[in-house]
Amino acid sequence: MTRCLLELAIGDLMPTSDQPRKRFDEESLAALATSVATYGILQPLLVTRCCERDTPPRYRIVAGERRWRAATMAKLASVPALLIGADEQANREVSLVENLHRADLQPLELAQAYQGIINATGCTQDELAARLGKSRVSITNTLRLLGLGYAAQQALATSRLTEGHARALLALSGATQDAALQHVLLRALSVRQTEALTRRMLASRRQPKGQSEPADLHALVDALRWSVGAPITIAGTADSGKIVLEYHSREELERLCERLGGADLVDELA
Repeated sequence: MTRCLLELAIGDLMPTSDQPRKRFDEESLAALATSVATYGILQPLLVTRCCERDTPPRYRIVAGERRWRAATMAKLASVPALLIGADEQANREVSLVENLHRADLQPLELAQAYQGIINATGCTQDELAARLGKSRVSITNTLRLLGLGYAAQQALATSRLTEGHARALLALSGATQDAALQHVLLRALSVRQTEALTRRMLASRRQPKGQSEPADLHALVDALRWSVGAPITIAGTADSGKIVLEYHSREELERLCERLGGADLVDELA
């Protein structure tokens, strides 16, 4: 990857929509701004040209948005930056890897970043794991978090819920998951207690006669839930039946469409 070191004006830089980190801790950012005001930017940002025809040129931040924000708070006029090629997919991976090396992303941010790369490249989870130096199990478990309902996703994104709690809640869906979430938050349950709660709630659910999930399909349904990343119910036998995918917001529906190969349809409806 060819790189060229530049000194760029703060106003000529803009963040990228592919930035994996969606939330920036204000207290941590303020501390970094104080350091930047004293010592400057110690490591250059990675940037790419927005458009070769722009005059004056504008640059998109591939990695280092947090440093750019801190430099802005510290009222620096310019920052050092390395100009790299414009391969969007490579830049997306660079941004993700840099965040992984510097500080842990929120679990949901990580899941969204993984899914973004898979959608853009068509790579498998095995291939993504190899690229990022992660295990496939780690990638799969993180991607499963996208199957959470909106309320649980928000609790996870704001650190009111841990990843362990979130994985336990994946066994539930819809209003049942929301009820369990409120119970977990109000009573500050541990992960083990949350797992026990979801087991009790699953055991107490009464399915309509003839709608119970056949025992021989249980493993297949679990695998499908993991693959799609959404709550699923099934009725029937190994020879015939029906599968129902649940969603509880427009965003969840669009994500399901994309996961099932309907990205073009989502674009048309947007």
